[in-house]
Amino acid sequence: MSAAVEASTIMVLLTNPLWLIKTRMEIQGQSAAAVRPYRGVLDAATTIVKEEGMLGLYKGRRHASCAFPPRLSSAEVEGLRHLKF
Repeated sequence: MSAAVEASTIMVLLTNPLWLIKTRMEIQGQSAAAVRPYRGVLDAATTIVKEEGMLGLYKGRRHASCAFPPRLSSAEVEGLRHLKF
């Protein structure tokens, strides 16, 4: 189970900045404003880090952690079935 928690945490830490940039670029494409704050992926990343700091890339990480909770294997489920509460 601890390996699943570690894998889920690592996955969120590696992919959250990419999801954040993708989402912000999608939102800017939908707005009617003529000024677009980001010209591309690298520009978006550097702008976010300059304006919000390095932790700005990790906004929403709690929600991502909830979206990808660690899963129990079938062997662990069978082991838990035999416990008496």
